[in-house]
Amino acid sequence: MKDYFSTVIRGALFIWILLLAQPPLLLAQSKQELERRRIEQLKRIEEANRILRETSQEKGVSLGRLNAINAAIRNREELIRNTRKEIQYLNRNISETELIISALERDLADMKKEYARLIYQASKIHSSYNKLTFLFSSSSFNQFFRRLNYLRQYSNIRAIQFEEIEKTKQMLASENRRVMQQRKEKERALLLLEEETQKLNNLKEEKNKAIEELNKRERELRAKLQEEQKALAQLEEMIVNAVKEEIKKSGDSEGKKMVLTPEGAAVAKSFESNQGKLPWPVKVGFIAQPFGISEHPVLEKIYINNYGVKIQTQRGESVYAVFGGKVEKVFTVPGHGYAIMISHGNYFTSYSNLSQVLVKDGQEVQIGQKLGVALTDHDGVTTIQFYVYKNQTPLNPEDWLAKK
Repeated sequence: MKDYFSTVIRGALFIWILLLAQPPLLLAQSKQELERRRIEQLKRIEEANRILRETSQEKGVSLGRLNAINAAIRNREELIRNTRKEIQYLNRNISETELIISALERDLADMKKEYARLIYQASKIHSSYNKLTFLFSSSSFNQFFRRLNYLRQYSNIRAIQFEEIEKTKQMLASENRRVMQQRKEKERALLLLEEETQKLNNLKEEKNKAIEELNKRERELRAKLQEEQKALAQLEEMIVNAVKEEIKKSGDSEGKKMVLTPEGAAVAKSFESNQGKLPWPVKVGFIAQPFGISEHPVLEKIYINNYGVKIQTQRGESVYAVFGGKVEKVFTVPGHGYAIMISHGNYFTSYSNLSQVLVKDGQEVQIGQKLGVALTDHDGVTTIQFYVYKNQTPLNPEDWLAKK
């Protein structure tokens, strides 16, 4: 009887330690998070591939194609990192499940051994004659009742022991099924890792070829960059002048800081509270050129300064307002289509490089409202320029847009 209770206590203690070491809810959350990331990464890879296929249809290699290749490389590298984490997670889970299986097998063996001993002892007094002899050979009335109680307890213990053996068998079968499923998931993850690594290597080869081809057109690239930088500077000057004009209208004659009405202050506060949560101005796309100073993807020792971000997207992509506000100005930029500036209190967002616009000056727009369509250039590359300003100060749009 003492051995039986020792077995139960040992099994309960083992399970308690396992639960403390790795709560099932935490394991489920970790798995769900990894799965969620994998789905998001596969979605971004498909978006980048769609844009990459569009640029592949054009003759020759363009910077837009190189940007799409770089985006595809970044996305696959992120997927590979996540897959490696998933494999580590599965390895840890498999080890823990195997530890549970080993412990259950030991407990089952101990319980079977104990049960066999109980059966053997019970066989000695199995017959009614032996039971009666055992009871009536008592030296006192108290001993008789102690022996009767002992027989009842002994019978109960055998029943409990049998039930525990059956439960342990079920637990063992469940854990064996679980570890088989975990091993299948690991095989799938390893296969995905192998496939994505090969695709990544292919993309890197494609990138090297694209850079080699573009290097042969250095003079053309420099001329095009000079033209784009000139247009970008012109656009940014137009945005700043438009912002100054709105600031002056608000009551600041120097055009430095917006004078807000209570309604304007509420809009600004709401906009500010959504930092890092704003929807992207396009449904599909990636940052082709970041905010601030960045190195040219091909030309050595050449740097580009951007007060916004260039987002590369797919042909015919709609452009949407990232927040509700008032359209302050719609204007054109020579060679770069239309631009729209929207105010949100003392914050401003600007969307440029549009082939068409669907709003007009003074119009109130809502978050997610369609503003126009992104422009596709002669190389078949579709991009927009997106800006965020606070008064006259340019802010990094990536700090305001929701993370993809």
